Amino acid sequence: MPELQRLHSGHASAVLAFELANRSYFAASISDRGDEYFDQFAEQHRALLAEQGSGLGAYYVLVAEDGSVLGRFNLYRVEDGVGELGYRVAQHAAGRGLATAAVRELAGLAAARHGLRTLKAATSHDNLASQKVLAKAGFVPVGAADPADIGGKQGTWYQLDLPVGDADGLIVPELRGGIVLRSEEDACLVVAEGKTVSVRYAPQFPGPRRERVLPGHLVAVAGAPGVGGVVVWRWYDALVLGSDPDSVRLWEPAHGEVAARRRQPQQHYAAGTRAYLSAGLPGADWWIAGHAVDAAEDAEVELDEVERLYTEHGLWDSALGR
Repeated sequence: MPELQRLHSGHASAVLAFELANRSYFAASISDRGDEYFDQFAEQHRALLAEQGSGLGAYYVLVAEDGSVLGRFNLYRVEDGVGELGYRVAQHAAGRGLATAAVRELAGLAAARHGLRTLKAATSHDNLASQKVLAKAGFVPVGAADPADIGGKQGTWYQLDLPVGDADGLIVPELRGGIVLRSEEDACLVVAEGKTVSVRYAPQFPGPRRERVLPGHLVAVAGAPGVGGVVVWRWYDALVLGSDPDSVRLWEPAHGEVAARRRQPQQHYAAGTRAYLSAGLPGADWWIAGHAVDAAEDAEVELDEVERLYTEHGLWDSALGR
């Protein structure tokens, strides 16, 4: 089943393949990105991630089970509780209800994860498919759109008013990665987004923490308005021993040799390389995510799965001390 994932560095090759395969299809309804976009794609992708890190936007991809990208769903110009929505879906995935479902899911994330109150979207008069998606997702027309907003075409602005927070009024925290430098029992020192910060552990985090969390481990740090960073998850930095189609064998000092299920089926893991390993997420005893990296923001790990686990089990209140 396709999954809406927050954009990260590991998505770059799949996003580029998506854009190239559908370039002429997209150009029939919106302005073509131009050759320069594709020539400088790596720089464009890094710029999007930097903008996402600054809070000015939030970018998502709809990913198929084989790791290919089926669509892009983005929040632009996020400011004062308002964001603009943009999306595009692959030609072979159109007409299956994927866009409507993803827009609805992103609308929920816009409120619960990003604290937005209003979403706006502009579409041209001749893009009937996009108009139907917006209408089905609850958007209503609110006025004419400037042609400059939609590639020089005449169109309409649509708007969706969002509930504040989730059903209990709590904004779901933003998760980011951090690489551990030093761990104590109540808090650890991590490097996150280029800064060295001390973050406390969530009460649910098992002890003894000084022994469980070691330098080099990757942790998920949750942050919300009025709340400092809180460590809610940890990935081991493990050595790859070998692999087969179903699993990857790794060695980790605290657990010895383990067999882990692949989070990304298409990912190749060569013996002797290092990768992130975790236990406790639904679906397998052990999961292997992306390769170990020097900068936490480049790590390809399942932050969305950690968020889902805490949300579905109602753990955010206690984790954040609310």
